Amino acid sequence: MNTARNALYGVLRWMLRTQFSFRVEGAERLKTLRQFVLIANHSSHMDTVCLLAMLSNAQRNRCYSAAAEDYFYTNPVKALGARLFANTFAFSRMDDPNESLMACRRILERGGSLIFYPEGTRSITGELQLFRKGIGMLVQGTRHPVVPAHIAGAFEAMPKKQHWLKRAPICVRVGEPMVFADAPAGEASEIEIARQLQQHVLALAK
Repeated sequence: MNTARNALYGVLRWMLRTQFSFRVEGAERLKTLRQFVLIANHSSHMDTVCLLAMLSNAQRNRCYSAAAEDYFYTNPVKALGARLFANTFAFSRMDDPNESLMACRRILERGGSLIFYPEGTRSITGELQLFRKGIGMLVQGTRHPVVPAHIAGAFEAMPKKQHWLKRAPICVRVGEPMVFADAPAGEASEIEIARQLQQHVLALAK
């Protein structure tokens, strides 16, 4: 699967550059990180492809993203595509969200990296939605670097409920990694971490 994904992303990077003028600002902030939690705004199915396209092959193959079981895992072909394009693991939107967070923790404990969208779902307007406390629950008291990023242009290229691509320039801006090892336990801390990360993503949306 990794070999096929590497070949696929060679093509996808070329397509993004030629059709969407794809560029990344601050990519050097990721180069030395073996493990990370990459967070970003979420308004398009193109978001995960754009984030994975800016990673090295080694980073990409160790970086996972959650995919709704009732949307991406409804048949074997769709599930294979989700794993190939986005290195996904399935989660149920109907079950306790803590189960999905536990799956994320297991990936990090095994040394993997994550793409995590703190809004919880795609924005239907392209505007940044409130970050939920789940990201705080995941990283508080840990040394996992959290890397904020902002994706501009993916919403214009493929907003929610649109099933075709439209040409639009896409830029990903990557911020400085943050660590929340000293964050105290508790819900107030979880909410504060989410608030801080939202402000950093907003600041990247120049």
